[in-house]
Amino acid sequence: MHDKITSDITVNNITYDEAIEYNQQSFTAFNAENSDFNGPIFFSCHFDGCHFKKSNLSSSRFFTACSFYNCTFEKCDMRAIGIGEDGSKFVKTTFKDCDFRGTALDRAHWVDCSFERCNLRDLTLHASNWINCRFTGVLREIHFTGKGEPLLIDFENCKLDCVSFEHCTLTECVPPNQKFHHYVDFLKEKIERASLLLQTVDEPTRKIVTRRLKSYASMNEYIFNKKSLTEIEGVVVADILARIFSLGDS
Repeated sequence: MHDKITSDITVNNITYDEAIEYNQQSFTAFNAENSDFNGPIFFSCHFDGCHFKKSNLSSSRFFTACSFYNCTFEKCDMRAIGIGEDGSKFVKTTFKDCDFRGTALDRAHWVDCSFERCNLRDLTLHASNWINCRFTGVLREIHFTGKGEPLLIDFENCKLDCVSFEHCTLTECVPPNQKFHHYVDFLKEKIERASLLLQTVDEPTRKIVTRRLKSYASMNEYIFNKKSLTEIEGVVVADILARIFSLGDS
């Protein structure tokens, strides 16, 4: 076992005491690899230039405006991390191959952060909490929402799978570069005109298409993943939706 986290040290294969509390402390150039932090609790703590690799940070808790600046987390277990709704912030911090399942990321503010091939799914993220961030790999079952503000996120090297966008504009985000992704605007107008295309469609197919159209009704912009859409709904439904939204042949 090891006592506590301190600045300017490097640790490897360390197991810390369970649920250590840290209050109003600053940590600089702390480096850890293959270590287990055993669910520590941080109150008003600041991390600067710290690096974590292949370490267990699951069930850690960050309360009363903790902050991270220029830190890196690589292949870390970050499941079920607790983040207080009190202004915690991550700035210029990179996460690579980390597991965030069960973590309410949206309780913090994220600025100039990068998420590379991380396990992120089934989350609601508010546009105002994510400024100039970048995602790579797969985003699955993520719901971005806002109050009309632009979504400032780079999806260039990201695959979007069942990702939705509500009450936020996409004109300033970077869309995925894969050809099967399609940015579409004026969704509501296209949905209103869809009835003409559905007149000759059989009833079972029309029900599936109508259900899909209802799921898009609250959005005015969307990034379609036509490949995923085809895998989920089949070629016939995907082709009808492609005609409704002019997705092209890719």
